[in-house]
Amino acid sequence: MIYPVEGVRLEASLRFVAQWGAAPDRASREQVLQSTLQVLEAVNAMEEPLPERRIEDAPWHADIVRIDRRLNLLLAMMARLLAREESFDPPQPVCIHSEGISWRADGAAGNGRIGMPLVCLVYLPAFPSLPVALPAEFRGPVDADPAWVYARFLEMNDAVSEQLDRLIFRHHRRSVAGQRHPHD
Repeated sequence: MIYPVEGVRLEASLRFVAQWGAAPDRASREQVLQSTLQVLEAVNAMEEPLPERRIEDAPWHADIVRIDRRLNLLLAMMARLLAREESFDPPQPVCIHSEGISWRADGAAGNGRIGMPLVCLVYLPAFPSLPVALPAEFRGPVDADPAWVYARFLEMNDAVSEQLDRLIFRHHRRSVAGQRHPHD
């Protein structure tokens, strides 16, 4: 177990940055959470499957397919341009659930930081340049594996919590399905 709780969680190798410092004031936290909400809504809209419909027979289906291909190409081109301008940290294992996040940290990460505020920046593959920024409080090493540390999320608004839960649940469901049917 790499996380201090059992249950629904997102375990993945993602770009992650812990920004240590003073707790953001209420206005700053609301601004961070609004930006995070926009990213989570966009990711969820892109990753959630559309309802089953037979659109292949619709007269506009070919146009939609062409537009979709063009948008995918534009997104790929933008990602390449952004990758040239930014230096990305390598992905690392993280585990997220509705209450907090854990990550593998170097030995000095937990020394003297218990109770310190931080903002956890998680970069999802769908938007490699836009982080999901989650204000948290550092709680220390995970008992089961001291190489992992844990931070508990600070109060989030209902909209961000709902979008984060949707993301976590969808990834957890896919992970469970992949374990049940590894050759599909």
